Amino acid sequence: MKYSNLIILAAVMALALTGCESTRQSNLYYWDGSYADSVYKYLGRESDVQAQIDAMEQTAQKAYTAGKLLPPGFHAHLGLLYYDQGNFASAKNHFDTEAKLYPESSVYMRFLTDKKASNSNLKGKK
Repeated sequence: MKYSNLIILAAVMALALTGCESTRQSNLYYWDGSYADSVYKYLGRESDVQAQIDAMEQTAQKAYTAGKLLPPGFHAHLGLLYYDQGNFASAKNHFDTEAKLYPESSVYMRFLTDKKASNSNLKGKK
């Protein structure tokens, strides 16, 4: 009889601890789905560049207001959008921000900056 009570008590404790953990939300990055939507539209050329920039800038403002980080790739993608629009200074700024926030991307960001610079005046702009 004592053995079955011990099993029931262990099961109740496990459920209680699991329930507590599932209600805790600790997202590291701000995520509202607009970044993934923007990438999809960009690759499919489904919307104009300015609309994508506006949506991503709004997402960035929401993230900063919420005190959350933007996910890896966010600034790189925004930089590509600015580049496509011809705003090379903003493109370089976002490439540099991506490399600063996520050092593992610095080689790729340097590649993008150098590649884009060969077709524009991106490299010398700040």
